[in-house]
Amino acid sequence: MSAIVPGADGVAAALASVDLPRRGEARARTTFSVLHALRRVLGYPEAVLYERYPTLAKYAPSDGAPHLDRTIVRSTEHVPDTLADEPWVTRVGGPRGCEFLVDQFLRSACLLAHSPTTRRALVEFGEPHRSRCLLHWLFLARDGALRLNQSMRSNDLVVGMPNDLFDGRVAQIVMAAITGSSIGAMHHHAAIVQIYRQDIAGVDSVAALSRMDLSDVPLPDVEHRMKTTPIVAELTAVVEPWIGATIESPNAAHKRWRTVLNQLEQLFWKHNSACSSHQRMRVEHLLGRYLDR
Repeated sequence: MSAIVPGADGVAAALASVDLPRRGEARARTTFSVLHALRRVLGYPEAVLYERYPTLAKYAPSDGAPHLDRTIVRSTEHVPDTLADEPWVTRVGGPRGCEFLVDQFLRSACLLAHSPTTRRALVEFGEPHRSRCLLHWLFLARDGALRLNQSMRSNDLVVGMPNDLFDGRVAQIVMAAITGSSIGAMHHHAAIVQIYRQDIAGVDSVAALSRMDLSDVPLPDVEHRMKTTPIVAELTAVVEPWIGATIESPNAAHKRWRTVLNQLEQLFWKHNSACSSHQRMRVEHLLGRYLDR
């Protein structure tokens, strides 16, 4: 299955093109979707959305230091000497001597900043011992805009896909802010798709989301309603000043990445404490996953 999310000039319009606000559930749905997307960009485990302390306290920012346990950071035993001093490489001690942590998101940003036509701005999620659903993000700067290709091994259409589309779009927006690009189209590809029996009732809801049809609502009205959702307004405030603001040098990408990442961490933790069980139930009901099965 493939889906193309059209490009957009602004952050609110980009998010609206993925997930329109719908009826009374719009605020809970949008807040949950943005938090889920930020969780993936920041590299937090899924459980961090549902319980904060004490078991996951290590993921909460405290002194502003980089989180070396972000899951988006890959561990490797060797990095070529020519790359060992790059800002996206951290040297750490490991069981077999010196190992390296490679921050894939920052690496992609630096590659795009240094060579806008690069084909190597890739963030991989696969692990040797685990077949993840999300395989990778591939960022491409083409025709003056940043595109994203999101590839999935397997996609749950009813509960998973709406969040997966939102995840990719937010990642694209954050990368556009770091690299000073405009927001292009997003291509979502899934090799395997499925609908579970208990989720059949949610098919119509997902069909409406996946069509991404803005024809029934004027775009300015959609943008206005999106901006009135607190978390979207705050996300916009973090990234929109940097969208299209060209960075001065490849080294500047690192500084901007740190600025944006710190603000995204603060935004995530501020709203995550309000993501209660009751809110989760409302979101799941909206998608057709009924809790009385």
